[in-house]
Amino acid sequence: MLESDQRTCDNMFPHESLKLESHNILLEVIEVVVHNILFMRKLYPEGVFKLMKKFEVPVHISQHPEINAYICQCLKTMKCLLEAKKLGQVSVVILNRDSVPIEKFVILLQSRSDLCNPKSDAAINKAYSVLRSLIMRMSTTVASLKRLPENCTFIIEVRTTESAMIEVQQTEMQQDFPWVEAETKEVSLSNPNIVPIKNINETGIIHMEVFVEQNV
Repeated sequence: MLESDQRTCDNMFPHESLKLESHNILLEVIEVVVHNILFMRKLYPEGVFKLMKKFEVPVHISQHPEINAYICQCLKTMKCLLEAKKLGQVSVVILNRDSVPIEKFVILLQSRSDLCNPKSDAAINKAYSVLRSLIMRMSTTVASLKRLPENCTFIIEVRTTESAMIEVQQTEMQQDFPWVEAETKEVSLSNPNIVPIKNINETGIIHMEVFVEQNV
């Protein structure tokens, strides 16, 4: 377990490559999910976000340089781990003012071995259709969650193997963005209620489960 514009990483995921590799499609949806969690859970003022279209769905994207830089660096690590088939789970952990986890959005990658390059435009369109439904389903689910206290913050948690993270940390682009192994109490809820959001199973394109944990 590790924690750690338009600059929404457009320079890292050019649209041409998005049409070629399924892991880039996955990274783009993770990026959108993270930004929308921050907006929907009101961690920052509405003025920080800009309404844009992703997957033909209106979404809110942060325009804050520091927030975006953090998210973008996390995505770069995820990209390395996906390419090595070593990314198991990504979570957005929301902390109260005492840095205690009180809510956790989890993207569980149930099968990494079946990820491959989409074979046709139809497969890509299917992937985007599924991901559009995920974004819309998130909005419905978040509306049912209890309100967060004031002054909450967040961290991004990535689950992988120790050897994989050592390799990633040795790459030049990650040396200025160190990850640390998180203690269980730093990223786990004490008494969580699990609310499913969506289970996506598109063989060869994307296979993941998304849910949220909230303290009872």
